[in-house]
Parts: sequence; structure tokens; C-alpha cells
Amino acid sequence: PDFQMRWKFLFIKYRPDVHWWSMVFVFKGILLNLGFLVMQTGVGQIYWVMTILMVYLLMAINWTPWRHLWVNGLDIWAHMCLILTVSTMIWFASSSLGPQERADLDTDVANLTIACTFFLLPTVFPILGWMIYSQTSPAAQQAKARLALDVRKVCLHIAELTEDNFIDFVLKLSDRDYYYVEQSKHVLAQELLQVKSRTGYSLKEITSHEVPDAPTPSWKSAGGSEAFTSESTGIGGNMALVWL
Repeated sequence: PDFQMRWKFLFIKYRPDVHWWSMVFVFKGILLNLGFLVMQTGVGQIYWVMTILMVYLLMAINWTPWRHLWVNGLDIWAHMCLILTVSTMIWFASSSLGPQERADLDTDVANLTIACTFFLLPTVFPILGWMIYSQTSPAAQQAKARLALDVRKVCLHIAELTEDNFIDFVLKLSDRDYYYVEQSKHVLAQELLQVKSRTGYSLKEITSHEVPDAPTPSWKSAGGSEAFTSESTGIGGNMALVWL
């Protein structure tokens, strides 16, 4: 408790599994200033800043470190604006170069442009290989089966909770956790119960996998909302769900 109270200003802003993001933030500032010592030309310094900002942007998109989803979006948007702003400064930096330096810069930029077109190739084959492996490998199928059992256990525990206890649990979730709970509800309702839970999707089953003993919902109108009830499924007795 004492450690948490003393150092919480370093961790409270970030998700628990990305508590180390403060170090990334510090290193970003150090690297941005280091470029002004290493690079001698204004154009080089601008490209250095753009590179550091781009790396940070990709990391922020991948890890989404901030506790609130909207803060992650704001951080990503801010760095996109910074990259765009810095890129416009090349116009002013290149005007101060001499003829020979400008010719060398044009050659370097042309070579870099050609090299960037090949950056995609190293990622194509690993991604294709992973897609095939995740769909055909016995180990991947076993991992999915274990996940299915874990999800079922969680659903059984949820069914044992009272309505008030579960509502209190959901209300205490963070923005990110609530988002994943909402998306999980959409997938389960649409694929398992065949409920229209997302705009633009029909009630027709879109999966080719048949779910054994799936409950057949009976629909009725409830004050403008769509409601259905199902008979006992063996998980916590009778189940009644209302999707607004």
C-alpha cells in the first residue's frame, strides 16, 4: 500500500498491464531531443522527429496504454497531427540548403521512397502463415477448445450472481473492460442466440457452425425495445434477456 501511494502518479494513468508506459513516455522525450544533437541539418532533424513520433504512434495503437479509451484516441490523434505538422516544416528546412546539398537530399529521398515500397513484403508471409496455422493446426484448435471451456466456466459463475451483484460489477469496470464486455455480448447474442445485436446485421445465422441445444428465442414487443425469453438452458435456470 505504501508503495502504491508513493508512486501511483506513475501508474494511475495507465492500464495495469501497461504500467511501464511512463518509461516509454520518458524515452520518447529523450530521443526527440537527442536528434537535435546527432543530426546536423534541419531536414535530418525533421525526419528524426517524424520517425520517433511514428514509432510512438504505432506503439500507442498496439498497446492503448491509457485507462480511458477516449484518452487513447486523443493521444493517437495528437501524434498524427504532430507528424503532419512536422512534415510541413520540410518546406522551410530545404530552402536553406545549397545546390549540392539539395541534390544529395533529393537522391536520398528518392532512394528512401523506393525502399519504403518493400517494407510490406517481410510481413506478408509471416501473417499468411499465422492465418493458416491458426485455422488448421491441432495445437491452435486445442487452444480454442480450452478457451471455450474457460468462457463456459465464466458464464456459469455469472449465472450464479444475482442481478444486483452483476450490475454492480459491470458499473465498476473501466472503459476498456466495459468495451470488451459489450463486444462479447454482441458476438454471443448474434452467433449463439441469433439475436440482431449490431446495426446492419440480419437475424439470419451468419456462421456455418451449428450450435447444439441452442435456445430458440420467442420475441415480443416491450415498449419499443426488442425482448426475448428462453427456457431453461441448464445455466442458472430460466433466462430472460432484454436488448435495448
